[in-house]
Amino acid sequence: SEEQFRTIFDSVGDGVAIHSPGGTFVEVNRVMCERLGYTREQLLAMTIAEVNSPEAAAKAPERVERILRDGILIFETTHVRSDGTEIPTEAVARRIEFRGQPAILTVSRDITERKRAEEALHEQARFMQAFIDAIPIPIIAKDMEGRAQVCNAAFAAAGGRQVSQIIGRTVAELGIPEPEIHTARDKALLADGKAQAYEAFMPVPGRGMRRHY
Repeated sequence: SEEQFRTIFDSVGDGVAIHSPGGTFVEVNRVMCERLGYTREQLLAMTIAEVNSPEAAAKAPERVERILRDGILIFETTHVRSDGTEIPTEAVARRIEFRGQPAILTVSRDITERKRAEEALHEQARFMQAFIDAIPIPIIAKDMEGRAQVCNAAFAAAGGRQVSQIIGRTVAELGIPEPEIHTARDKALLADGKAQAYEAFMPVPGRGMRRHY
């Protein structure tokens, strides 16, 4: 019944909306109204373009086409509240039939906190990179497979490369001589956690081999 449908629809913890392929809302739940700052009646007189940022609205026709073709689409978008506040949103949209007509059901989640956490991590990574770049001693950090995950400007300059040319590669792929020494020391470090101090060589463009630790 309509009453049962409304009870279930409004009990969902995420924003839920049903709209026509043309973008006009035909149903919205309580969370969607509260999040966007509109009444149900107001939203039912609006289109998805009116609650999206200009950039998101421009992508809507292509997204609708994909949903109608493939049946489902997961994407990130930006909703805009009635007061102009932008809300980063993750959405799952499905092609459905609603009251005998083709429609699109979208379940959306506010990911503001997740985006803040991601930005905080990115800022931390930028700070750490700037910090190690200020150290004149070559520094490299590798993963369990021996591939470079982080290096500083001094390490890149010593090998005559850009940082982007180093990340994801092993010392052997970087042309560093006697890579087996580094591999053996890495394994020893991983085995007992004790720091490894040893001498090895690094090629320096125009200056042959230089010993490093």
